[in-house]
Amino acid sequence: MGLSIAIKEIIYNKKMTAIMIICIIIVTMLITSVNILTSSYQDYIINLSRSRENWEANFSNVEFKNINYIENDENIKEISIVKDLGITEESYSKDLTEKMYIKAYDVNALKNLEINLKEGKLPQNTDEIIINEDMTFEIGDKIEATIGKDNYTFTIVGKIEKTDFDEFDYIHLVKTSGAIILFDRENISENEKVDVSILTNDISNIYVTTEKISQLINADVTIKYNDELLSYACVAKEGSEFEKTLTIVKRNTYFYYNDSFSSSNIYNI
Repeated sequence: MGLSIAIKEIIYNKKMTAIMIICIIIVTMLITSVNILTSSYQDYIINLSRSRENWEANFSNVEFKNINYIENDENIKEISIVKDLGITEESYSKDLTEKMYIKAYDVNALKNLEINLKEGKLPQNTDEIIINEDMTFEIGDKIEATIGKDNYTFTIVGKIEKTDFDEFDYIHLVKTSGAIILFDRENISENEKVDVSILTNDISNIYVTTEKISQLINADVTIKYNDELLSYACVAKEGSEFEKTLTIVKRNTYFYYNDSFSSSNIYNI
């Protein structure tokens, strides 16, 4: 009985019905457009962040023998390895002396971590090095470096912008410039420590993945997250204030989405 009355009312008020249908279509199109624009902008800023530093989480102080726990996790897409060689006592080239803070990057680290090559090329083997562009050495120079009891000889193949591990000793007024060589995976002992950055197959499970890996490693590792990238991807740790904010936003969006169709519900009783 109620349905028959509603149908008669719709037929009788054709103009009003047409207007309501048009309004519903317009509102639907607007909501869809906003969602598409929001998603496109989110993808843009995520890709922009990844173009600078393409990592989601970092494990520091990992013994090399435990690398397999990270590599073999089902949610791990790719890892980048960095080993801290340390600060040179001195580096000689053409009678010049400068200190360097050398780190070894594997191929993925050279690709994914923040390195801005200004001149030359990236290291292709363990005898090649890229240095801070402010250093007075030139591409092609040979450098003899001493770190602890180890002596190295490198050929400079490229220059890069200032790294995040450049240092300055304000007491002795000595600058230590960052430099990078290629990580030698074949000649490293299982107990040596490295840093491992990860990319996952599903970024929304980043916190579950890192927690599981840390329990398997069961060692004194420190986990750091790429907070900028995770915030752009709207990924929050369970129980955090950011997660609560995201939940509120999603709820309000959901209610708004349903309220926008309330008129159609009224006219279909």
